[in-house]
Amino acid sequence: MLLVGSIKSNKSEILWRRYVELVNGGVSPEKILVLCLNSYKKKIFIDNILENVTVPMGGKVNVSTFYGLCYNAILDNWPVIENSIRQDGSVILPNLCGLQLSQVLLAKSMSGERFKDYFSKTNLLHQMFKRIQLTVLNGLSDAQVAEKSEILGESFFDDAAGVYDDFRKLTLKYRSFDYLRQLSVLPFVQKNTDYFSKIEYLLIDDADEITYSELNFIKSLKPQLKDWIVAYDADGASRCGYLSAYKTAVFEFEKIFDEKPEILEVDDVWQKNADITYNNILCKNKTKLSDFEISSAVKRLDMLDLAFKKIKELLDCQVKPSDILIVTPLVDNMFKTAFDIEFSDVDMQVLNSSLKPKDNVFLRNVFTVIKLSHQSWGKEVDIQDLRILFNEFLSIPLKYSRNAINVCVEAQTAVDFHFEKEKYQQKYVEFCDFIKNLSEKSLSFSAEILEIFNFLAKNGISKRDLKNFNFFLKEVKSFENAFGNLDEQGRKKVLTVFEKGIISENPSVAEEIEKNSIVVSTPQKVIDCEIKRKYHIWLDVSSDLWTMRDIGVLYNAWVFNADWQNREFTFEDNARLSNEKNARVIRKLMLCCEKSIFAYHSQYDSSGYENFGNLQTFFISDEKPEKNSVAWKIVPREDQIPVVEYNGGRAAVNAVPGAGKTTILIALLVKLLSNGVSPSNVFVLTYMESAAANIREKIKLALPDLTELPNISTIHGLAFRIIKENNHYTKLNLPDNIEVADDNTIQKFLRECIAELNLNQDDYDDFKGGISAVKLSPNGINPLFLLQNKKYFSKLFDLYEQKLRLAGVIDYDDMLRYSVRLVDENAEIRQYYSDLCHFVIEDEAQDSSELQQKLLNLLSEKHQNLLRIGDINQAITSSFTDSDPKCFKKYFENSVQMVMKTSQRSAVQIQVLANNLIDFSKTQDFLKDTFFESKLTPTGKNPETDKVPSFKVFDNLNEEKFFILNKIKDNIKSGEKSSVAVLLRNNYQIADWAKFLSENGLSVTLRSDILEQKTVFRVIAAFLDYLQTPFSNQCVQRLMKTFNDCKIIKFSDADFDFVKKLEKPFILSDLEGVNECLTRLWWELQFNNDLSYMPLDEAVVRIGLRYFSTQNEKANIFLISTIVKRLAITYSLQETVLEKLWQIAKRPIGSSFKFFDEEDEQNECSVRLMTLHKSKGDEFDMVFIPELSEENYSLTPEKIKIKSTFVEEVKKLRNGYKNRTIDDMKKEIAEETLRLLYVGITRAKKELYMSCSNKNKYSKKQTPSVIFSKVGGKNE
Repeated sequence: MLLVGSIKSNKSEILWRRYVELVNGGVSPEKILVLCLNSYKKKIFIDNILENVTVPMGGKVNVSTFYGLCYNAILDNWPVIENSIRQDGSVILPNLCGLQLSQVLLAKSMSGERFKDYFSKTNLLHQMFKRIQLTVLNGLSDAQVAEKSEILGESFFDDAAGVYDDFRKLTLKYRSFDYLRQLSVLPFVQKNTDYFSKIEYLLIDDADEITYSELNFIKSLKPQLKDWIVAYDADGASRCGYLSAYKTAVFEFEKIFDEKPEILEVDDVWQKNADITYNNILCKNKTKLSDFEISSAVKRLDMLDLAFKKIKELLDCQVKPSDILIVTPLVDNMFKTAFDIEFSDVDMQVLNSSLKPKDNVFLRNVFTVIKLSHQSWGKEVDIQDLRILFNEFLSIPLKYSRNAINVCVEAQTAVDFHFEKEKYQQKYVEFCDFIKNLSEKSLSFSAEILEIFNFLAKNGISKRDLKNFNFFLKEVKSFENAFGNLDEQGRKKVLTVFEKGIISENPSVAEEIEKNSIVVSTPQKVIDCEIKRKYHIWLDVSSDLWTMRDIGVLYNAWVFNADWQNREFTFEDNARLSNEKNARVIRKLMLCCEKSIFAYHSQYDSSGYENFGNLQTFFISDEKPEKNSVAWKIVPREDQIPVVEYNGGRAAVNAVPGAGKTTILIALLVKLLSNGVSPSNVFVLTYMESAAANIREKIKLALPDLTELPNISTIHGLAFRIIKENNHYTKLNLPDNIEVADDNTIQKFLRECIAELNLNQDDYDDFKGGISAVKLSPNGINPLFLLQNKKYFSKLFDLYEQKLRLAGVIDYDDMLRYSVRLVDENAEIRQYYSDLCHFVIEDEAQDSSELQQKLLNLLSEKHQNLLRIGDINQAITSSFTDSDPKCFKKYFENSVQMVMKTSQRSAVQIQVLANNLIDFSKTQDFLKDTFFESKLTPTGKNPETDKVPSFKVFDNLNEEKFFILNKIKDNIKSGEKSSVAVLLRNNYQIADWAKFLSENGLSVTLRSDILEQKTVFRVIAAFLDYLQTPFSNQCVQRLMKTFNDCKIIKFSDADFDFVKKLEKPFILSDLEGVNECLTRLWWELQFNNDLSYMPLDEAVVRIGLRYFSTQNEKANIFLISTIVKRLAITYSLQETVLEKLWQIAKRPIGSSFKFFDEEDEQNECSVRLMTLHKSKGDEFDMVFIPELSEENYSLTPEKIKIKSTFVEEVKKLRNGYKNRTIDDMKKEIAEETLRLLYVGITRAKKELYMSCSNKNKYSKKQTPSVIFSKVGGKNE
């Protein structure tokens, strides 16, 4: 019988009832073969038959997964297999191992000269394993693999074929077979034995998910079968693609068994919803779903808040936790910690088939004891490892164990130490004796580990810990079976394999689902285990992680599938097949719901990058109105009307500061969307995440009925999307898990290159700029020309690129150049995006580079609807980026021109000053090309003030600071709720001004690219330093200072003196006579001491959430946690992680993490401190521009110093580059400096104060800027 039915049908019950019927009717169990999808379903099947069979079950019970079947077949037929291997020596039993040993053997096979040009050696093992998996599961011969490789035009085929051949030889040499090698041996067993000859009945559930190899096995059994039930879902195969479900199997069953299937009909609302969504995805329908809600947020943390609010509502309505299922592709620290805080009294079970050893305390303790018993391994034991061991196993609190821990870390073994408390002394002596005795014994590694287990588990162990330990021990034994008794280095390497990797049994063993818990799982795990719940909470549906990637440089799951027949693989094939897979996964997932689904998505992921998955677009919870209702309208000014009326073509808008270009951009987007332009066909590109978020939020407010937002992102966000979308990375030979390198990694790699080539480390900035100049060249650089003219730099560049490849990362510049290369050199990709991009709108176009403009032209190639909005007079980034305002100026001159001159931001007096600056530039030969002739014109609605812009020169910097301080305090006393900003030239000035203003009673908010200047980071980092050495009073004092600066607890000088004079650690002191502030600090330290035992990234979250509460602050906490987690992967010792964290914190934050401005949620009385560059796009009632000296703002050629011409020399090697002289470079710097002042001036709405001092902070004489004498203003 063939049964067709979904998860909602009772097909599984029909199968086990048929088994019971056969056995109760006298059929021997050994004649019945049952194949289940996984061990979880196998357990359920066995439980059902044991409960219902009424006769003794004699003979072998053949209820198994297909992989379990292979495992048993090899064990039971090993003599036949061993006889066929024909190598020297023989083995009594095979080594049926896990993936850890297989990966070691695979790594051995990849050594040597193979894959020399492969992008990432780190990723290579992962890619090669996927290739082998696809080969085996699809039953491909070497010839078939070669044919498929030819279809794909693979450049690494010979290398991959050689590695696979060597790997197979090694598995035979060591008689070590993981589940894939076991499967590949099954056909031999079938051909050379009668092992399966007794099988007369076959029962298969979830047959739509079987692989081609399993289908071949079924075919071979068919002639001997008396009866069968094959149950499947005709639209199933959710495991197609990388997991290799053979979609065509559902059609072949009718041929194999020569019968028509019986259809199990289901009348259920979620069966209907599932089928609707399946068609919505495949056919791009927009059919409404019932009992389905979808909500969106900007930040991922906001999304979690929305989801948790819904869960609270359900629990308040007496819904049981066990009735709630959370489905998410990403169970990270942000999710787990946020859940624990919100639901401290609710149990959560995360279904995960893989485990990082350090996440399991028992295993971590086992690893620590192993290291302590092998002192010769070097510095392997971390202080946190010992803290956890002493606390969790020895039960000795940190305040008693701290000195013992320190001496053990120093010695890297357990050493004699005297505890004052007898109970602790007794435990510690027993522990030391055990380590000493273990070190002296000559045991195998597995026997040694077993002794450690018996010692650590003597007081009991949980089922989960026991399961994890047994798996670890089993895998260690597999290494011993392969390589014999391991020596010291062998043991160290094996332990490293487990510490650095994951403990994962693949395929995974059955996992018990706990009662009374909210279950959290990945989409595929829910489907595979058929976890049915009343309420589903779907998270991150805008993430591309919802489905596994099916294409990499070394594998293509679609072409490697056995049913692939075409002679080519196209872009359209990939898009179609990926979409179909999404449809299958979502359909089956919906079938696991019994009542309601609540789906959530966010614009940004946990690292601050834009999400670019698109599943949310297929979920239609309400009927879409014919036209979007507009909740926001604008009456445009005369100079704004042409922008609002834009309907297409190549056009440019030059808008003066305060002209309302963001407002009018929103109005244009509202018009386009209201007129029926699909949001998916509109691309809005900005240069700052904050600008993109602002536009997005205003669109949502303007069009509340809009179910899909336009594509609004930074240009680099779009570039990264192009690289990752539809597996485009494969065309660049990039790995599927490609990431953007953080600044610490970039600096580390580049400095290593400089050292290896014996170059000067002082030239770091030149080399970094030169690398960018090469990568961002719009027309490329001739490599031979580069080698001839800059031989040493060419070597440096190649070495740097090699290090990036080995690490599997790209840098910030690569995002742009690779995306341009993809669109420019691949006709099908160019067509896809040019078809998609009906309208391309660029904001802040004056900051665009030639390469960025090239990308815009490629995207708008078909429809030619490119609108670029900017202000040439606000171009202020070309001196330190590759931006070129001449690009926008040229585009403006050759396009339909729109000019917005009217501005209502600033008072007329301030507008006059800005216009005077333009006039001044025209009188200077050196500056006459600085500005575009576009002056500000008032609207008649500008702010009114009786205060003209003020210019003042002070004797010294201290006087200047107090002048500004008093002006701000006077404003606060007046009761006016004025926004106040101090705009500075350089990042390094911010900390100095922040300290001064804070110490004098003002609330200060920083907008800085320097991580250590962010309040959230300073508090977290200070606490992490304290946790590293909690008994150091110096650390306590540093934490007190941070608390003081950040206004968490206010300490007096007497408080600092008290802690300084203490003879014992503050944390161990009594509180008698201590004031309220120190008492609070003592309790804060006591409360947080338990964080010493947590992973650093989790401690970061716990610390941060204790002291900060706004959404932006909380989002930044999780970003810092992500940085720490990445560092912890690279560096095993905590002290090294913290050292590297501080190194990162002292430099500007780069592209890897997108921090949110903490100021967005600060009170209005807070003074904003930022650089002039950071202020662009903002406005404030009261603006101060201090330290306005010629040294900081040089406008005359003789005072401008060109530090280096290296980058310019590299740029000269660009094809078609127009060379610049030293005078040209000085001129461009002076022009940009003047535009920077223009930007600063035009931030002010009512009051503007520009000042300087005759002496700088070092009492060195300096000259006020020439604008004091050349540009009008009032001198006080």
